[in-house]
Amino acid sequence: MRAPEPVRHAWLICQDQAGEGDALGGNLLEEDYVVVFHVPPGGGGSSYLGHLLVTPRRHCADFARLDRFEAEAVGAAMATCSAALKKLGAERFHITTIGHGSDRLHLH
Repeated sequence: MRAPEPVRHAWLICQDQAGEGDALGGNLLEEDYVVVFHVPPGGGGSSYLGHLLVTPRRHCADFARLDRFEAEAVGAAMATCSAALKKLGAERFHITTIGHGSDRLHLH
């Protein structure tokens, strides 16, 4: 049996920011330098309730390419969203960026 194709989050982010789709669960936070999306829980354990994507508005491949304002906005968005999830009962947070198969920085 062949494994299902992985979701290409970077492509979904670009599509969503261009107003061309609603594959993600909607924007939770929109600021000048950063956007936070909700990823709806999927079948087969592909995501969890509270799964968020944090991405700079500008398309860039990694943290090294962020300017100071973008880096501050990404960090502040992670802190804001973590606090909101904590208030909703989340016990822990796992923040990662992997980048395999994607040239757009986004944090899960």
